[in-house]
Amino acid sequence: SRNDNDALTVIDWFCADTETEIFTARGWRRYDQVAVGDLVASLNTADGVARWVPVQRMNIFDLADEKMLKVEGKALSALVTVGHRWPVQQRVNTPAGRRSVWQIRTSDQLTLDSSVVRSASFGPPEGASHDDALVELVGWAWTEGSYRANGGIHLSQSPTVNPGKCERIEKALAALYGPPMGRAGRRVGRPAWNVADYEGTRYWRLNVAAAAPILAAAPDHVLDPAWLLTLTAEQLDLLVETSMLADGTTRVRNGARDSSLSQNRQDRAEAFQFAAILAGRATSIHRWEMQHKGAAYPMWRVALLERITAKPLRQATAEWTTYSGIVWCPTVEHGTWLCRRNGLVHWTGNCGAGGSSQGMHSIPGVRMERAANHWERAIESHAANFPTVDHYRGDIRE
Repeated sequence: SRNDNDALTVIDWFCADTETEIFTARGWRRYDQVAVGDLVASLNTADGVARWVPVQRMNIFDLADEKMLKVEGKALSALVTVGHRWPVQQRVNTPAGRRSVWQIRTSDQLTLDSSVVRSASFGPPEGASHDDALVELVGWAWTEGSYRANGGIHLSQSPTVNPGKCERIEKALAALYGPPMGRAGRRVGRPAWNVADYEGTRYWRLNVAAAAPILAAAPDHVLDPAWLLTLTAEQLDLLVETSMLADGTTRVRNGARDSSLSQNRQDRAEAFQFAAILAGRATSIHRWEMQHKGAAYPMWRVALLERITAKPLRQATAEWTTYSGIVWCPTVEHGTWLCRRNGLVHWTGNCGAGGSSQGMHSIPGVRMERAANHWERAIESHAANFPTVDHYRGDIRE
């Protein structure tokens, strides 16, 4: 920008701190674990559907004494720059009354009525071809199944305590592999299973061939992200429901449902959270310690949340602070990405499109001459608002 006597350069940062992770097709990653071309989730606010898109650019800056917005609460955690763009559902007045509409607001434009979204439905997979029975069996196996040294799998339940679970397991096995079969009727290399009761517990034993597709989907009891990406929305719901039925807990506190699943390994919990996010669930993940015989054991708890929105400025802490260090954001299609900080997940945004320019344009004697941004959509939007300005796409520090 320029007035009659001086030239002024304004740099508008639009980034998050290094504790902020991004949701990729391989799972959650830090800024230094992501590269151009990696697939990440991006929400198209025009239709409310999340899709996998490649990272077009990684934008990383080292700042000193930068003004940042710090948000900490039960629902949200964020540390972002003043110009960081938030996709929010904003309550506005309309002729039909107050309603929520999608808006993009920078940190300094948020109001008490600005709500961020913590979940979204994902677009359908390409070429999904799994049997629902297999998906359900994966849910029973990764949570409570016994992976045998010979490559088989054993499932078990109490027919007295959990007759409904026994019925579901047996029905899925029969749908996928046919009726149970003794050793005499088996063929080498063909999937087979049998069932037997012992001391009040019912056991289903899957041979190596029957266990193979389950082990491929959840090796070492860890759901494989690549396999999860091939499931339909209905199958993801089935997997989450079965996993919760097998090993989850649901309680009602103060009229609200509290559903969660805990694991003693972080990678197993992270994989379940991945599945729940793909199923369109709002989630969080936190480490806690379980006491057993006087010893503490680390556990990771994945919570399935009922509320899919949260208001940044209504969290326990919502204040301006000063930050020195790395900030970053990815350039992606739709300008949004799914982030996680301190275990809390929400959709956030990247890049600006002329907010600072509008402020400078309103100052008498100041005119815009040049503008730069690394995001093509921001350049297009800025050019539409300021057609007489010269535009450059790229990092002005290069």
